[in-house]
Amino acid sequence: PIVSGFTLAGKSYTDLESKLNTFRGLLKDSAPSAEELNKQVTELGTSSQKTAVEYGIAGTKIRDGMEEMIKKGFTFNQTVGAMPSVLKATTASGDDFNAVMEVTAGTIEQFGLKVDDTEQMLKNTERVTSDITFVANKTSSGFADLGEAMQNVGTKASLNNQTLEDTISILGVLSNANIKGGEAGTYLMNAIENLANPTKEAQKGIKALGLQVYDTNGKMKPMPQLLEDIEKATANMTDEQKNAY
Repeated sequence: PIVSGFTLAGKSYTDLESKLNTFRGLLKDSAPSAEELNKQVTELGTSSQKTAVEYGIAGTKIRDGMEEMIKKGFTFNQTVGAMPSVLKATTASGDDFNAVMEVTAGTIEQFGLKVDDTEQMLKNTERVTSDITFVANKTSSGFADLGEAMQNVGTKASLNNQTLEDTISILGVLSNANIKGGEAGTYLMNAIENLANPTKEAQKGIKALGLQVYDTNGKMKPMPQLLEDIEKATANMTDEQKNAY
C-alpha cells in the first residue's frame, strides 16, 4: 500500500506538471512577459487544486476544463473569472462539469459577454449559469437540454436584440410542452427568423395582425412581448383562422 500510494502521488504530480506545461504553451503568446506567464500558470494550478477540494470535483477535470476554455479563445483572466460560477452551477444542477463548462462558455460567446476584466467576467458567468440553472430547476428542461438548444438559437437571438434571460425562459416554456434540446433551439430560431426576416407572404400576415416587430429605434422587440401581441391579435380567431397566419 505504501508503494502504491507513492506511485499514485507521483503520477498525480506528473499529470499536474504536464497540464501546467500545456497551459504554458497555450498562454505564452498572450502573456506580457515570462515572469507573468509563470504567475498565470502557477495560479491556474493552485486554483484548480483549491477549487477541487471546495467543490468536490477532480482537479484533473477542472484543469481539463480550463484548457478547453483557453483553447476556445478565453484569456487567462476570462478563464479565472469564469471557473467559479461553472463549478457552482455544476454542483447546483447535478450535471457533468464538462457539459456545464461547454454550455456556459458557448453562451458567454454567443451573447458577447466575454470580457478581460476578471471581476466582470465572474459577474457575467454568474449571470449565465444562474439564468440557466434557474430555468432548468423551474421547468422540465435540464442544464444540458438548454445548452443544446442554445447551440441552435443563441447567436440568432443575440443578433436580433433578444436577451439571454428571455431566450432561456422561452426555451424553458417550450420544454414544458415537450419541445426540448436541439428541437427547441431550432423551433425558436425559426420563429425569430420568420419575424425578423419574413417572406412576402408572412409580411402580409404580420401587417394584417397589426404586429409591430421592431421598435422606434429599429431594434427587434423582445420575443415575449411579440408572442403576447400575437396572442392578443388572434384571441377571437378560430383555429382555422390562426393557422392561416
